[in-house]
Amino acid sequence: MRAAVYALECRGIWSVWISLDLTVDRWWWSSANSLSQGRGLVTVDKLVLLSPALPLGWAVKLRDSFKQRGGMRSWGNM
Repeated sequence: MRAAVYALECRGIWSVWISLDLTVDRWWWSSANSLSQGRGLVTVDKLVLLSPALPLGWAVKLRDSFKQRGGMRSWGNM
């Protein structure tokens, strides 16, 4: 099974997520942004695709070993 891996920045904190269907995840995060405006809930600042299709085991290892780095601030600013 293949899974997409992406990183989210929410208020300066990055996290890595695994997705079996990126369309659903993008919809979810855009809906969360819409619902949270003015309420201080989830605010996604950036979504960066790290890989569109990794073996599921590799995706889980990547997510579990993720550590935020300073250089990530420039992700998506190309």
